[in-house]
Amino acid sequence: MEHNPPPGPTARRARRARRATVATALLLAAAPISAQTYCPSDGGSGNTFNIQRVQFAGIDNTSGDNNGYGDFTALSATVTPGTSNTIALDGNGLFFLQRRYRVWVDWDRNGVFAGSELAFQGSGFGQVNGSIAVPANAPAGPTRMRVSMSSLIYQGPCANFSLGEVEDYTVNVTADCVADAGTLTTQKPEVCFDAGGTFVSGEAATDPVVPAGYQVLYVLTEGPGLVIQAVNGDSEFQVNTPGNYTIHTLVYDPATLDLSIVQFGVTTGFDVNGLLIQGGGSICAALDVAGVQVSVLAPDAGTLSGGTSLCSNGGAPVTLTATPSGDANVPAGYQTVYVLTQGAGLTIVNAGPNPSFDVTDDGLYTIHTLVYDPATLDLSIVQLGVTTGFDVNGLLVQGGGSICASLDVPGAAFNVSSPSAGTLSGGASICGDGNAVTLTATPNGDANVPAGYQTVYVLTQGAGLTIVNAGPNPSFDVTDDGLYTIHTLVYDPATLDLSIVQLGVTTGFDVNGLLVQGGGSICASLDVPGAAFNVSSPSAGTLSGGASICGDGNAVTLTATPNGDANVPAGYQTVYVLTQGAGLTIVNAGPNPSFDVTDDGLYTIHTLVYDPATLDLSIVQLGVTTGFDVNGLLVQGGGSICASLDVPGAQFNVASPNAGTLSGGASICGDGNAVTLTATPNGDANVPAGYQTVYVLTQGAGLTIVNAGPNPSFDVTDDGLYTIHTLVYDPATLDLSIVQLGVTTGFDVNGLLVQGGGSICASLDVPGAQFNVASPNAGTLSGGTSICGDGNAVTLTATPNGDANVPAGYQTVYVLTQGAGLTIVNAGPNPSFDVTDDGLYTIHTLVYDPATLDLSIVQLGVTTGFDVNGLLVQGGGSICASLDVPGAQFTVGTPSAGTLTADAEEVCFEQGTVMISATPNGDANVPAGYQTIYVLTQGAGLVIQNVNAVPEFEVSALGTYTIHTLVYDPATLDLSIVQLGVTTGFDVNGLLVQGGGSICASLDVPGAAFNVSSPSAGTLSGGASICGDGNAVTLTATPNGDANVPAGYQTVYVLTQGAGLTIVNAGPNPSFDVTDDGLYTIHTLVYDPATLDLSIVQLGVTTGFDVNGLLIQGGGSICASLDVPGAPFNVSSPSAGTLTAASADVCLENGVATLAATANGDANVPAGYQTVYVLTQGAGLTIVNAGANPSFDVTADGPYTIHTLVYDPATLDLSIVQLGVTTGFDVNGLLVQGGGSICASLDVPGAAFNVSVCTDECLASAGTIAPEDFIECRVGGSATLVGLPGGDAVVPAGYQTLYVLTRGTGLTIQQVSATPVFTVQQLGLYRIHTLVYDPATLDLSIVQLGVTTGFDVNGLLIQGGGSICASLDVTGAPHLVVGPFLCAILNGVFGVDQDGTQSLVLSDGRVVDEELVKAIEQDMPLADLNLWPNPARDVLNIALNTYAEARVEMSVINILGQEAIPALAVNAGKGETRTTIDVAGLVPGQYILRLTIGDGVITQRFTKVD
Repeated sequence: MEHNPPPGPTARRARRARRATVATALLLAAAPISAQTYCPSDGGSGNTFNIQRVQFAGIDNTSGDNNGYGDFTALSATVTPGTSNTIALDGNGLFFLQRRYRVWVDWDRNGVFAGSELAFQGSGFGQVNGSIAVPANAPAGPTRMRVSMSSLIYQGPCANFSLGEVEDYTVNVTADCVADAGTLTTQKPEVCFDAGGTFVSGEAATDPVVPAGYQVLYVLTEGPGLVIQAVNGDSEFQVNTPGNYTIHTLVYDPATLDLSIVQFGVTTGFDVNGLLIQGGGSICAALDVAGVQVSVLAPDAGTLSGGTSLCSNGGAPVTLTATPSGDANVPAGYQTVYVLTQGAGLTIVNAGPNPSFDVTDDGLYTIHTLVYDPATLDLSIVQLGVTTGFDVNGLLVQGGGSICASLDVPGAAFNVSSPSAGTLSGGASICGDGNAVTLTATPNGDANVPAGYQTVYVLTQGAGLTIVNAGPNPSFDVTDDGLYTIHTLVYDPATLDLSIVQLGVTTGFDVNGLLVQGGGSICASLDVPGAAFNVSSPSAGTLSGGASICGDGNAVTLTATPNGDANVPAGYQTVYVLTQGAGLTIVNAGPNPSFDVTDDGLYTIHTLVYDPATLDLSIVQLGVTTGFDVNGLLVQGGGSICASLDVPGAQFNVASPNAGTLSGGASICGDGNAVTLTATPNGDANVPAGYQTVYVLTQGAGLTIVNAGPNPSFDVTDDGLYTIHTLVYDPATLDLSIVQLGVTTGFDVNGLLVQGGGSICASLDVPGAQFNVASPNAGTLSGGTSICGDGNAVTLTATPNGDANVPAGYQTVYVLTQGAGLTIVNAGPNPSFDVTDDGLYTIHTLVYDPATLDLSIVQLGVTTGFDVNGLLVQGGGSICASLDVPGAQFTVGTPSAGTLTADAEEVCFEQGTVMISATPNGDANVPAGYQTIYVLTQGAGLVIQNVNAVPEFEVSALGTYTIHTLVYDPATLDLSIVQLGVTTGFDVNGLLVQGGGSICASLDVPGAAFNVSSPSAGTLSGGASICGDGNAVTLTATPNGDANVPAGYQTVYVLTQGAGLTIVNAGPNPSFDVTDDGLYTIHTLVYDPATLDLSIVQLGVTTGFDVNGLLIQGGGSICASLDVPGAPFNVSSPSAGTLTAASADVCLENGVATLAATANGDANVPAGYQTVYVLTQGAGLTIVNAGANPSFDVTADGPYTIHTLVYDPATLDLSIVQLGVTTGFDVNGLLVQGGGSICASLDVPGAAFNVSVCTDECLASAGTIAPEDFIECRVGGSATLVGLPGGDAVVPAGYQTLYVLTRGTGLTIQQVSATPVFTVQQLGLYRIHTLVYDPATLDLSIVQLGVTTGFDVNGLLIQGGGSICASLDVTGAPHLVVGPFLCAILNGVFGVDQDGTQSLVLSDGRVVDEELVKAIEQDMPLADLNLWPNPARDVLNIALNTYAEARVEMSVINILGQEAIPALAVNAGKGETRTTIDVAGLVPGQYILRLTIGDGVITQRFTKVD
């Protein structure tokens, strides 16, 4: 079973509109009007003779006076061929005259009442009865029955007479009754009732059989009696009350079954079935009597009573019991369960079959009733303690969900409470410090203080719990040691008067005895155990006896004396602790304040008073744990242990000075400057606090003091023995001002000290660190110079300057080094050496001790002076020797210019300048200080033109050039003497030694030679556009005489094709024959066959760009010239080709013929040319059209030709063509092919067509029609629609004109008439259409009014894609029939869309769409309705959007259908109107807002919450 949620407002409006339309169509159903036109007949007006009643085959019409004629064709009888049907006729008239009746039926449906079609004739004064036999061959379908009553004589079917009346009816001739209602099923056999809108529906199980002209209607009945409640066009209904309903299908013919007989709430399905053949009646229709049954259920949980407040005793469970009020409703199959929830959030904690539950916890509980269907609500989804009643309610329809069930959300509420004092934590032993101690307990959060109860904290003393204080907080100050307890008391001041407590007298036991928990009667709670505290105060006292003690290297005893101010509580012990240093590191402990120590430093003896039960001294690690660590554990140090440590204690300072030793003494190699002697302390000195360290320098074995300072480092300038000593002393006992430098000795000072037999406590390191200082010196040499070599050995000689120092045992040797790297190449006893190579040489003096420097380590040509110097102290090494590193320097050099190789001996000169360059061969020699410069000379005379730092130059003239290398010393050769263009290379060479001069430099006289030349292809003229004729074309260019062909160069002319310059020919002359269209270019090529081999050119492959790329001008390396632009020629041969006509003979159909031709693919359209197709008319080829495709529409007959024109828009301007004037011959005469000058091609013969008029052309045209008034207001239940034909219809001979009325956007045909005037009853959109047709080809009997559409008819016609020649104005004349609300607002339409459908637009710009049409059909001006907030608490906001001004009545209905807020009137303006409703006074729940506008009602649901 499912809940069917109500649709939204828009969906409801749409459904109501659909139902209203269908219901109106059914209950006011009318038989279709025959498409035939019958002869008129009239019995005269104003007479007393008229037909009163006609009864025949489903017609029972009481009419009265119709002024001579009554059109009742809207009423229909249904008959079957071969049957006989009774007819009963009643009339009014003079009592003495008989009523003469004749009845004709147009059985053959030809629009004529033939004599054989007189179906009945009879007369009488009262009712006249008889029967009408239906011919067995009567065709099926609607036809006309005419009833004529006259008085004196019988009248004919087309007679106009007086004293009588004529009435026309419709007779539907049907075959055997095959109507079948089929069967229905439903997916929702059970639906939960929702006051906001409950819907039931069915779906087809088997499809109904609906004969032509029949309709399908769905009927809703209630109860086993099948009382009819509603009818609908679809199988969905809205019901307003719970119950059992059945949905039936009815297939019926409105002409035979008049549903106006149905009275809702009275007529039953059995009544209707009794009228039908299937139920024993005579009407051919089918009713699915069984239908599909749907039960609309309304479960109701009802209410409970019995909720109350309950007091728990804190242990035993409390039983909560509620009583059902007897107002629940439990549908069949439903069950009842009672649910227990806890808290305001309604957390579900239990459920059961009875409204009684046991609870153990305090709080708010609610018992609820739940009526539910186990098949739709699975209670296993409920998680106790998690799921809430609100969760469950949210699943139900009543809570906005989809499950049909009922939960009594308010239920019966119970409040359960149990006062409890709870417990306290924080009780402990408290270590006092002699001042007041604060005892503080912490509630553990397990107290329970019911509403109206209070909490007080009570302080008791001793095991007897004597009350000594009370207060609002669990914190109290005490000054005495002892046992204390803090208790919590939760009590109700109304039942327990605390003034009975006497502090120091009343006990906690006394109070507890008054309470229920202690055997009394008062409901309160006392935490009797409470939080207990023990208070005590230990004190370590103080010690005296601390002092400074001077150690002598043996153990020292430290002893302190207690001052008698300690406090040792019972159970506590005393221990004495020895700590070392300011960090109080514990190094010993014992029962007495006396300890032996061996190390210097600060010591402290402390007293510790402690309880072994709380302080375990095994945690102390001697040498690690500190007094501060222990103190940090104690209460006094911020810890938690109750003990006392005398942190200051008795302090002792122990000290033993020691000078220690030094290292670093050595033999020092001096360099003539001051020498720094540095010793390093070995770290074995001891400097007691207050002592200082000074370092003393002594000289000689007698230790004469020559200096002193804070660091063991001193500078000395003299060679000799030196010693550095350490002195550790106390300035207060040793005054160093007694020392006289150069007089006092170290032995003197040591004699003053204890260690030297004196009395002063200090320490001198007498041995100290010893140093020996000595300084060898190589001196300097003179005589170094620059020497110019001549290729032979050169002797280098230096002279010692006499400043060397050679210590005893040292030797002197002279060393020759080469280069800046001082590579050793020779050594000897004298400073003179022979050399043969150029370069830098240096002679050095070396003074060394053979015992420390072994010269065999030197490898000539490998070892350097720097290597040797690096071994010496002066060079950072350790050997004491002296090398004169700078020495005496000699520079030996022989300059050589070397040779050059030209990068290109032949250089191609184009224009401006050209670069020539050479590459040095690497055989030059440039001595140090020399420079290299490159010289450019011209001609055989080597006239100097330029110089440069690199061997490359730009030249601007043709000729021979040479680049030379010059290696020179700027100090000896001044190049400013050179005059460019005057001085020659021979002049410069004559100044040099190599040329017989005296200057040492080198010039490469031969140098690198160059020849600079400049080929030029020049230019050509004669290029042009050439129009080919299909034969070979000769292209000839003329040289302009501006070429330059150097000696040895040749000229060739090259022909290229296309923009890519593909080479296709070459020759000695600039003239070539070509046969193909395209771009050609003739180029000149001037080249040297020795450098450019033309055999590389492949005709048709190689391009001019390829060749140019090889040349210098194109970025290559070959000196040649190609005239790349050349002389261009454009050769083109346009050809229009030919066309083939799709069909040579074409006829005009509907006044139009399409001529189409196909190009045969033989056209030639050169680049830049375009193709246009030209249509000419007649033999004179008058141009009447042109286009991009060879297809044209023509409207006149005659000969036509389609031509192809291929042309260049740049040469042929088609704007010269005047359609209808210019001929194809005129155009052709402009072209080369026609004797003109324009290069284009026209296919003069073209594709010829002969156009004639089609013999079967459909000429019918419905023309246009407009509405007399687009907006028609329904007055008195009907509106008259009038169309105004435009007079432009074409009605061929034998054709007829008929006017068709359609309804809606689907153009459903409603009526037809010979005139464009119609009367309608229903609101909506209508159109009047004109139909011009031939009755012989279009049989209008196929039209079923209310079923067939205008689109159906149009689809049969040629204009709509069919085959029948007729014309329907599909657009027609639109009419909008509106009710009183909307009558005033719809006032403007415009235009017809391109697709022929009418677009209707209101004056405010809105399109008349399906939604608006539905609103019009409802006559409901409401466009939209919005409510917020939803759920609402106090105020419900309402926004109405209406098409027009309207009076709106608003009321609020509860789910029982009762009016919760009476109707309020609001005058809504056009557009949006906002208002509010005060809903604060409504009880929470579901409500419906009902809006009434005129006869229309709109509802929308909302929820009220607190």
